[in-house]
Amino acid sequence: MNDYDTLVSSALGDGGLSGVIKLGVLRTTLTGLTPRAMAVLKAKFPEMGLHIKLGLTATLLADLERGTLDAAIVTKPTLMPVGAVFRDLTQESMRLIIAVRLSGFVANACKTLTMR
Repeated sequence: MNDYDTLVSSALGDGGLSGVIKLGVLRTTLTGLTPRAMAVLKAKFPEMGLHIKLGLTATLLADLERGTLDAAIVTKPTLMPVGAVFRDLTQESMRLIIAVRLSGFVANACKTLTMR
């Protein structure tokens, strides 16, 4: 609660953020999106501290709803936690990797699975 009070007062007072932001992230974002987001935040708000918590989307959303996280980088949930807002950060291409022994069968099946 103290971090939240510090965050709000600094955001409203001097236009900068200070305090510690508790950010939940998916493990798959640790090599790309999370470091880029952290660099942007630290450059824009140098007084801000960051606490990173790894987890799965459902767990991180539950933590967000409980108030133990301030924000989370997750996949888009089907149900949003109460009081949360979802914003797209990026569009990520998903690829199917196929075992060579199944490539003919799967290639034909994938024509019906493509979600575009």
